[in-house]
Amino acid sequence: MGAASLSLDQIKLILTGADEAAWRFAAALRLEQITAERAQLQSAKELREQALRCPDDHPLLQCPYSQRKVD
Repeated sequence: MGAASLSLDQIKLILTGADEAAWRFAAALRLEQITAERAQLQSAKELREQALRCPDDHPLLQCPYSQRKVD
């Protein structure tokens, strides 16, 4: 994946696609995937930030907030 976050096959489709609908569909699908990945990364980021702020020795085992996020 490059800066556009597209696979080589997706780039090929966008550049050489026979019709506009095909490349628009591929772009929309990738946008949905990026949105889902972003939500997962945000959740992981929040969990790690909380773990770093938590005074417990083992936040993932002892902190109720962290335990709720893991479940």
